[in-house]
This record gives sequence, C-alpha cells and structure tokens, in this order.
Amino acid sequence: MKRVALMLFGVTDLSGGGGMERFYSSFFNKYVAEENPFDLFVVGDATSIRYLTQHHFLAEHSNILSIPKELSSNFKNHVQFIFPLINILKQKNIDVLHIPTALSIYLPFLSIVRWLLPHIKLSFNVINCEIAPNYFSKNKHVPGIKSHRRYLQRIRFDGILSWYKNIFSDDIKQTFRGKPYLFPVNYCFTETDKFKPEEKQNHIVFAARLSLIKDPLFYLNAILILKTKQPSLFSEWTFYLYGKGELEAEVKAFLKKNDLSKHVILGFTNKMNEVLNKSKLFISTQNHENFTSISMLEAMASGNAIIARNVGQTEYFVKDGKNGFLLEEDTPECLSEKILEYISTPSLQTKMSAESIHIAKNVHTYENFRQEINAYWANVAKQTEN
Repeated sequence: MKRVALMLFGVTDLSGGGGMERFYSSFFNKYVAEENPFDLFVVGDATSIRYLTQHHFLAEHSNILSIPKELSSNFKNHVQFIFPLINILKQKNIDVLHIPTALSIYLPFLSIVRWLLPHIKLSFNVINCEIAPNYFSKNKHVPGIKSHRRYLQRIRFDGILSWYKNIFSDDIKQTFRGKPYLFPVNYCFTETDKFKPEEKQNHIVFAARLSLIKDPLFYLNAILILKTKQPSLFSEWTFYLYGKGELEAEVKAFLKKNDLSKHVILGFTNKMNEVLNKSKLFISTQNHENFTSISMLEAMASGNAIIARNVGQTEYFVKDGKNGFLLEEDTPECLSEKILEYISTPSLQTKMSAESIHIAKNVHTYENFRQEINAYWANVAKQTEN
C-alpha cells in the first residue's frame, strides 16, 4: 500500500478562519477510520499538532507524526526542521508528500527532499484563490503570491491539484517546472454531523479572516446602508462579524465612526458550529472567489442561506434564488437589498435553508472528494514507476 503524508505546519489559531487546516484535519480523521487505497499520515511541528488535537480538529491517531520542535519565524528555526522531516519520511517509507499550502518553511526542505529522496513524489495543492488572478502581478501585497511563484517555478512537482481551474490556464501552466500531473478538483466537504441546524435565531453572520481579500468593510458598508434604509430591522435581527486579522483596527474604527458598535457584534471562536447552527444567514464578501470557502460550506450544512458576491466559481456553492443570492451588482447597496429581500420573506428563509443542507449533504460530500483525491494520488504515485 502506498503511503501519503500531509504537511500541517504553522497552525496557531483557527478562530474565524483556517479553512485549509480544518478541511485536511477532518479529511484525515475520516480517511484513516476506513479502508482506503493509501496509508495516510499527518506530519507537523509540535505547536501545530498540539493545537489541532487539543481543539479537536485532529483526532488522536498513530499516523499523526509530530516534530519535537516549536516553530518560529526565523530562518535558522526553519532549517532545523529539515532533517527531522527527512528522517520521518525515510522511516515511514512515504511515497507521496502532499503540501496543502505554500509556506516558506517548506521551500528549502522540498529542494533537499527532491535531491536526497528522489523516489518521493511531491504533490502541491494550490488552495489560495488569489494566486491565479495575480500570478503575473507585481503587487507585493497579495498574500502568498511570491511563495507560490517560487513553488511552481523552482520545485519540480509530480502533481498539482486545485479547486481553482484558472491556475491551469495555458499562460500559467507553461511556467511550471517540469510536467506535473494537473488535477482540477470539483468537490469539497464539511462535517455535517458537527454543523447541523439547531433552534434558529435571527442572526446574520460574517466569519472570515479580517483581511483585504475577505473585505469585511464591504459587509459593514451594507449594514450602514440598512441602518439608514430600515433601522427597525435591528430590533429583530442581530449582525455578527467573527474573525481576526490585519484589518481589525480598521473595522473597529469604522464601527465607532458610523455608530454601528451597538448593531454589529464582534467576536472570534474555535467553535463556529455553535454560532452557525443557530444563525439563519451567512454573508461572504470575498474579492476573488467563494469556492471553496469552508466557512461557507459549514454555514450551508448548518442550514444558513448564503448571500455572496458573484466572483470566481461561487456558483458551485450558491445557487442563485435557491439556497441564497449572488449579487447582481458588486456593491454594498446590492448586498443590503438582498439582505432585506431575505429578511422580509419568511417562506424564502425556509426554502433556502433546506436547499443549503441538501447541497452540503448530497453534493459537496466527503465521499465525492475522497474519490477525486484517491484518483489524483494514484496518478501521482504512478509517476514513480515511469
């Protein structure tokens, strides 16, 4: 049986975010609990493994391998991880090393793996939706763009998969080093036994990292418009904004300036299921993409309708008029109008809730994703025999 190792490093706080880490932790838990064609491992630094297990993202399992070192941001610390990782890969006879995201710590390590352990096939998951639209941009403010270009142009990967099909455009594809097996993923999943409807309350939720790409101010501007148009709704509906990030100070300043602090409740939690299971409406204002927002899919499984900007492959999740709305105009004004339409139509709330649950339980499922990634890993592993 071929062996695959997932790398999970640098995990310290998943409050209101951390979709990739939550997704692969949940996938690992399910995958190792049943018979599968691959023996799956998780490898991480001591801090990450401790955090993921203590907060019940990762279930205890003998295939979870922890490097007994604490991760820090300095280069010397990163170098110290290289040979303990090499030893683990050798001891466990790993065939495929799966990199879920482009961390700078992995770059020197991957170069040495390719040199010392050439039989191990390297798999890279482009999970950042900003990469393709900005791949040739010189904008230094796009998170991860520099490290992704280094990954794709300097490391000879045997396989690359992504939910974002635009990363495989002809222009970008020809910059990849070597000829990796390319795989566009169509499905993802969430924990429908953890995220499920409870007694619903009139809660509207935004949950994401407070960053430019997530654009929380788009959401807050819509609420400001609602305050002017329909101030009475605030006596019946409560708006929440969950998350932390670089825009936190700007968000608080906006609330104070526009007298919204009493209308918008700020918070963060590692137990978003307790929030989403009781809320009715989930708002996403990401700039480039809403597929695959794990927070959005969790909200759908919890019976939330979705209102989202119509960007990228968002229609994979949000079926306009069925389980939510896609904005016809990309403006806070349009968002405020859709919120009002949802709030003022109780029959719509019931219908959209049921459709969101249906999509989460019957379309974007663990089984559908498992079949896809098994087929992908099988093709990557075959590269060792060529």
